[in-house]
Amino acid sequence: MSADTPEGTVYRARSRVALTTPGVAILGTALPLATGVVSALVSDRITWVFGVPLVLVAAYCAWEARPDARQAALVVPPLATLLTVIVAVLIFDGFGGTRVFAVNLFRVLAGQAAPMLVLAEVVVVAILLVRRWRERPVTGSARP
Repeated sequence: MSADTPEGTVYRARSRVALTTPGVAILGTALPLATGVVSALVSDRITWVFGVPLVLVAAYCAWEARPDARQAALVVPPLATLLTVIVAVLIFDGFGGTRVFAVNLFRVLAGQAAPMLVLAEVVVVAILLVRRWRERPVTGSARP
């Protein structure tokens, strides 16, 4: 501590704890999967019970991801949605053969999960662009 700094001054740490790639993958998949299973058990479709946590967790992962884990924050929501829809289709209809399973999988992906996935991806891309813009190097001055 320097002589001109008053004692008891609190400083904010310059570095912060951020999510690594495995952290983004685990957090970004676990909560949406759990809420999607609950949604499938309570009703017979993927509802907002899955969609809201998907968007919130995707936004949190995008905001808290380390610079080397940002690609994971962009890729995890579609993978979490696909995994959740596979589990939900198995809960809804059972396996019932490859063709029936594929038709039901695409029906749920296109009809029920698509709006939530698009919203999650738009939020993630917006957050990643804001973070990139805020972390850009500032060169020069705005005034002459």
